[in-house]
Amino acid sequence: MLSDSPLVLSDVDDVGVRTLTLNRPDRMNAWIPPMQTALFDAFDEAAASPEVRVVVLTGAGRGFCPGADMQHLAELSTGTNAAAPIVPERRPIIHAMSVPKPIVCAINGACAGIGLAVAMSCDIRFVARDAKLTTAFAKLGLVAEHGLSWTLPQACGYATAKELLMSARRFTGTEAAALGVAHAALPDDELMNHTLGYARDLAVQSSPVSFATMSGNSHAPRSRPSTRPWAKPTSCLPRPRRAPTSLKASGRSPDAASRRSLRSVGAPRSRTRSRQPRRPTAVRTVRTASPPGVLGRVARMVSPSSSAAGSCNGRSARLAA
Repeated sequence: MLSDSPLVLSDVDDVGVRTLTLNRPDRMNAWIPPMQTALFDAFDEAAASPEVRVVVLTGAGRGFCPGADMQHLAELSTGTNAAAPIVPERRPIIHAMSVPKPIVCAINGACAGIGLAVAMSCDIRFVARDAKLTTAFAKLGLVAEHGLSWTLPQACGYATAKELLMSARRFTGTEAAALGVAHAALPDDELMNHTLGYARDLAVQSSPVSFATMSGNSHAPRSRPSTRPWAKPTSCLPRPRRAPTSLKASGRSPDAASRRSLRSVGAPRSRTRSRQPRRPTAVRTVRTASPPGVLGRVARMVSPSSSAAGSCNGRSARLAA
């Protein structure tokens, strides 16, 4: 059951630092959909408020966020928690990356799964030395959800992120700072003082315009050229020939039309032999008024076996040169 206290506490100081605190200390701030909606609404309010210059995110009690609240999910699946309606949230878990103002995260305790994804979406991360962190997804049979497969390599590198995601092992805040997951590891009693002092320095000494520009540039998607050697533009491909729509429209016999259709869908035939122009046959027509006897003798001299030579009628004769 949900308590009547707000799920996210908010406080703004005199220099424009807004502190947001996940407020479910009895469940170590385990993630539930109503808390997600409340947190994202607070992010949007901070982004739209001209008085807010920096946002600080932390958790109440001894934990930051150990992941999804499995008890709450079980109650929703069985229908025993009818007082908590399911409201679809269209904003992603990495919604903090859309805020054009610095978000400093203070990981004060257990941080796993979706809680780690929320922390990695913040701009700056400070962690308590004794805090326990884990990706947790591989041991639950899940993939690296909520953008963690992208945000984690951006912070600690591809090899380290792959090891943390595949093993899903637990590591302390001190190791998190050494790996690059967090910017610094601090004692538990000094974490909030250091985080708030760092946020106040950003609010006083840095420009909001610079914050918005750098956030947009660093979170913009990177476009990579295709590394597939077989990916070719369609303009380089041969244009297929259109097959006849019907035998009646093609005006060909069935066999000829089917052969033409097969050739149209296949690869173009290679022409190994070049066509040479035919030499014209040297034929000339002789028109003469000579007597038939003279033409007959000339024709027999050129082609003795030709029957046309003896049938010359006196008007024309064809002689092969």
